[in-house]
Amino acid sequence: MASLYESGCKRLVDLALSLLLLLLLAPFLSLIAGILLCTEGRPVFFCQKRPGRGEKPFLLIKFRTMRPAPPGAPEALPDAGRVTPLGAFLRRTSIDELPELWNVLRGDMSLVGPRPLLMRYLPYFRPAERVRFRFRPGITGLAQVQGRNNAAWDQRLAADIQYAETFGFLQDVRILAKTFIQVVLGRDVQVAPSTAMLDLDQERAVMQPAKDASREQGGGARVPARSQATESPGFHVVDAVASDAAAIVQLIQGGFEPRLLAGLVYGYPGIRFFVADQIGLGALSPYRYKVIRGPDGLLAAAEFRILEDALFLNYVAVVPDHFRKGLAMAVIADMRQEAAGQGLARFVLDVFTHNRIAINWYANKLKMAPGEVTTAWMASLPALDLPTPYRISDFPQAESVHQRLGFSEFTLAGGPSPLRIGRLGDRFFRLVQPGAASDPAVLSVLSRLDPARRLLVIAPGSHPAGPGWELLYSTQRFQVGIQEYIHA
Repeated sequence: MASLYESGCKRLVDLALSLLLLLLLAPFLSLIAGILLCTEGRPVFFCQKRPGRGEKPFLLIKFRTMRPAPPGAPEALPDAGRVTPLGAFLRRTSIDELPELWNVLRGDMSLVGPRPLLMRYLPYFRPAERVRFRFRPGITGLAQVQGRNNAAWDQRLAADIQYAETFGFLQDVRILAKTFIQVVLGRDVQVAPSTAMLDLDQERAVMQPAKDASREQGGGARVPARSQATESPGFHVVDAVASDAAAIVQLIQGGFEPRLLAGLVYGYPGIRFFVADQIGLGALSPYRYKVIRGPDGLLAAAEFRILEDALFLNYVAVVPDHFRKGLAMAVIADMRQEAAGQGLARFVLDVFTHNRIAINWYANKLKMAPGEVTTAWMASLPALDLPTPYRISDFPQAESVHQRLGFSEFTLAGGPSPLRIGRLGDRFFRLVQPGAASDPAVLSVLSRLDPARRLLVIAPGSHPAGPGWELLYSTQRFQVGIQEYIHA
C-alpha cells in the first residue's frame, strides 16, 4: 500500500489539494502580497534554491519576511535584526509558507515530506539521513509536528528517517492534522530560529570531538590529570571544551520528554550558545562541564554549578548503550574531588519525582538525605491592564540575550522588592516568587509585554492558589557532605 501511494497516489493527492487550495486562497494570497508590496516594497516573494527529490535543486517560493541585507554585506545582520513586524506575524502564523503550494503544484514539493533545507547543508548529511531525498520535500513534515523550529538538528533529521521508515497515506493525514492544530495554536514556532541555534553546517563542524583532550585548550584552560578514583575502566573524565557544547546539549536533551523540556532552558536551542559561553569563561563562570569521550563522540556529560559552599549537579547524561557502566559515577566523582579541593562542603542535586529509580539510587546507594519538594505549575496569563508601580529596568539587555539564546531574565523594579522574571522561548514567563503569580500589578506588566505567554511558577510546595493550574513537573532536593561521600 505504501509503495503504491509513493509511486503515484501521493502525487495525485498533492496535485488535487494544492490546486484546490490555491484557487480557494487566491484572494487571501493576493491581499497579503498587496500589503507586503505597500508596506515593504519589492520583492514580495523570497526565492531560494533548495535541494529537492534526488538532491535536484529547485526554486523555493515564500512570502518575504525580512528586510534586504545592506548592499555588499548579505549577512551583515542576523535574522532577528532583519525580520519585519509584518514578517514576524507571517512566520508566527505560517502564512509565509503558503506560496509553497505553487511548488507543490509544479511537482517540486509535496504537502508532506522532509522540509527543504539549504544547498550548503548537502555535504553535512550523514549517510542514513540522505533517505530524506527519496521524497519530494514537504511544506510540513514529521519533524515539524514533533517540535517544529524548537527541535535540535539531530532530532529533526532522525524524524525524517522515521518518516521514511513509516511512510504511508495515514501518516501523511496525521501530520497534516497535527500541523493544522499547531498553526492554529501557534505552538513551537521560532520567528528567528538562527538566533537560538546553529546552522546545520556550523553545528556539525562544532560537534567534532577535540583531537587531544589532554593538551592545553584555548584561553589557558588545561585538562588536569585524573586520579584512579576519577576514571571508569577504559574511560577518562575530562573538562569539556567549547566545541563540546552542542554534543553536551544533545546528550542532556535526550533524557527528557518534549513536554518537560518546554519548562527547562535545555528545551531551547540557544542553550548550546550558553554552554559554549560558560565553558569559554573557565573559572570565571559558576558552571562546570565534565565529559567522557568515545571514538564517535561523547559518551557522558554533566553540568555542575559552584555555589557559595556547595557543588550543585544540574544534569548528568549517558548515551543509552553505555548505561550501567559506571560513567555517571565517574563524572560525579571527578567533580566532587575537584569541589572538595576548593573547600566546598556539600553535594546537592534535584531529582524529578517521577524518576523513582534515580531517587532510590541517590538515597540508598549514595546515602543522600532527601529534602524539600519543588513544583512547577503552568497557567494561562490573565489579560490585565491595571495601573502598576512596576517597570522593567533592564529590558534592552534582556531582549538582546533573548534574541540570541531563546531564554532570558529581566528585572521588575518599583515594587516592595525587585522581581526577577524569566522568559522561556515564546512560551512561558517563569516566576520563582509564588506571590508574584497572583499580584495583578505584576500580571499587568507581563500581559502588556506578551499576552500569549503562559505563566510557569516554580516554588516549594504542592499547588499554587486558584483554579486553572496544570502541573508540569516536581523535583526533590537531595544532599550529602562532600567529604562524607568521598570517604564512603
